[in-house]
Amino acid sequence: MLALKGRCLNPGEAEARLLVIPRSVSFYGELEEGFDEPVVLLVASTRGSTVAPYVIYRLARRGRAPRGIGIWGRAEPMIVAGCVLAGIPLADMLGRAASSSLEELARLDCIARLECSERGGAALLTLRCG
Repeated sequence: MLALKGRCLNPGEAEARLLVIPRSVSFYGELEEGFDEPVVLLVASTRGSTVAPYVIYRLARRGRAPRGIGIWGRAEPMIVAGCVLAGIPLADMLGRAASSSLEELARLDCIARLECSERGGAALLTLRCG
């Protein structure tokens, strides 16, 4: 089991298959179609726009949003706003003390559990990999 510690930006808990995108992504234009299966999304960073909160909210309303989102670096305010609107747990700074790289994590088949209880407090992303 692997554990990544970060900062909680939107409280909640999520558990699903881990989907790692080891690069910067945009919800508008790249992820706006959402996901066919439940995932906890882990990305290097995001490229937000003022439309990102609405895209995230729309994905949640359609049942195609990630169950939880982890960001390796710092989250942008627009992503935080989208997760708050959609009720999606969000944590950032997960890479600051990680012993693995995002590229290494992307090669693993894992179930992820994101636990985030208090805005500004600690977040924990645990990975059970097989």
